Amino acid sequence: QKSLQKELEHWKAQERDFQDKINEDSKDLEKMTSKQSLLLKKKEEFTRKVRELGSL
Repeated sequence: QKSLQKELEHWKAQERDFQDKINEDSKDLEKMTSKQSLLLKKKEEFTRKVRELGSL
């Protein structure tokens, strides 16, 4: 019984660790997606400015 209880606690702790890692990775992914979106907007803005300069 005690052995099973210890094993259960081990797996629950591992599950918590994995859940924490998933949450951390999710936040990192959200930050990267936001940064990618910002960089894409800047790229589009600079491309437009280069086109405008080219027509002068």
